[in-house]
Amino acid sequence: MADAVAVIFQQRRCRRRKVPIRRVFNARISSIVVRDLDFVSRYRLDRVLFQNLLETVGQTLEKTYRGGHTIPPDTQVLVGLRCLAKGAFFSEVADTHGVSRSSVCRIIHGFVDAVIYNVDNIKFPVQRDDQMSVKRGFYRKCKFPNIVGAVDGTLVPILAPTANEESFVCRKGFHAINCQAVASSDLRFIDIVAKWPGSSHDAGVFDNSVLKDYLEADLEAVLLGDSGYPLRRYLITPILHPSNENEERCLHRSGGVLPFSPGKSCRFFLACCKLHNLCIDNNMPLPDAIVCADDQGIQQNQEATRPGLTTRAQYIQLP
Repeated sequence: MADAVAVIFQQRRCRRRKVPIRRVFNARISSIVVRDLDFVSRYRLDRVLFQNLLETVGQTLEKTYRGGHTIPPDTQVLVGLRCLAKGAFFSEVADTHGVSRSSVCRIIHGFVDAVIYNVDNIKFPVQRDDQMSVKRGFYRKCKFPNIVGAVDGTLVPILAPTANEESFVCRKGFHAINCQAVASSDLRFIDIVAKWPGSSHDAGVFDNSVLKDYLEADLEAVLLGDSGYPLRRYLITPILHPSNENEERCLHRSGGVLPFSPGKSCRFFLACCKLHNLCIDNNMPLPDAIVCADDQGIQQNQEATRPGLTTRAQYIQLP
């Protein structure tokens, strides 16, 4: 208590004399001092995967800050992972890692950009061998042939933007961005579209994606979607009122906001998807699944083509 009072009086004397107040930070944390047991719980990666990520983005993060002081790349990676893994306040992350709050703000944006530009692990399988591997995974799980992925949109809450604010209000009444994701049977992301405001419909996002153009030209690749998407030859959707067990077969797996602009929020979403794939590729255990009622309120999309109806009927008749 006495030490705290002494610090306060010293700060008051510095203000009266117009002497700059020297900021005092906690000891800067190092990856070496963190126990292996705590490393995964704090950063969602183990120590080996952390070192691999550091080697990938380390050179990009070597920046000199004002005054010539530098923050080591390993500390920047720890700060970035902590922010994305826990969604903690910048002040808390700053105190934990021995840096200032303003440094955390700079680090997290630099870390996200470094992951986006240096980690390239979101690729839609266009080669036949790659497609066959993905299709076999879906067939083993649900006995559906030719399925290369499951597509859905997710609403990521954000702060109200200053420009075009009304276009970011989603159907649930809050500001969000609508991000489309395609996942394979092993829960890897193979295609991401993160640029549309929350008022955009899932079907509209898909219709304006490059993926749709590719699927129209590919006669063998098929996606699974929910009832918000139109039924197509290459996009199978569920029947609204199934009458038997075959028609009921389907795949379906379903707090705060991102305090950034829509553009930065989209980049954060993309970086998290790439880090997720990195964990999948390195056999990191998945956290407990969170079931979200994100499809409540979506009306059945009645738009269907004759090839789509024919393809779905063929899937219904499969044993």
